[in-house]
Amino acid sequence: MAIQFNSSDQFNNFFNTSLGRNKNNGTLNLFNSINLNDYNSLKTGTYKRLLSSYYEKVDGDSDKGTTDVKDKLLSNISGVDEVTKEISKSSEALSNKVSDLEEYKYEESDRNNIVKDIKSVVSSYNKVLDGVDKAKDSNLTTKAKWMTNYTKDFEKDFNKIGITIEKDNKLKVDEETLKKANLDDMKKLFVGKASFGSNLVTVSGIDTYL
Repeated sequence: MAIQFNSSDQFNNFFNTSLGRNKNNGTLNLFNSINLNDYNSLKTGTYKRLLSSYYEKVDGDSDKGTTDVKDKLLSNISGVDEVTKEISKSSEALSNKVSDLEEYKYEESDRNNIVKDIKSVVSSYNKVLDGVDKAKDSNLTTKAKWMTNYTKDFEKDFNKIGITIEKDNKLKVDEETLKKANLDDMKKLFVGKASFGSNLVTVSGIDTYL
């Protein structure tokens, strides 16, 4: 069922309630109050279509100021949409690969696939941090800090398999060291209740990105 707005007040109430706004400057603050339905609407472009539809109705009697506001809002929604997609895609990939690494027997025949999956974990982890940086949202920044602080607790274990934590908190892989790393050291990071992998999603709150 399509959503229709009969007045500008109805539109503004819907838009502000669904997305949430920063009380200090009125900017969109997506992750403070958004629910799953709202997030899916952003991800599929529904909000942008609603916004365009609304302004098509009022453009006939609008002045340049209204048109400028419309263009700015459409631009902001497009940017927010891309950032949320980026974070969602990266965090989902990270979660999936961490889960895959729990399933290996960590035998020599698994080595190539384990190395490949660990490199994917590092790549997705770094992309999540990139997305959070672009979002510039305080809640996401806090979650990212939890994730990076949690990761630092395992720094010595990561170093054993050729992974270092950089100054910007991103992970860096020494491929030659990783390829030759002890399989038991790899297993320790990703298998077991006390492992890095098993608790990453829960401790960091990364599941709330999805």
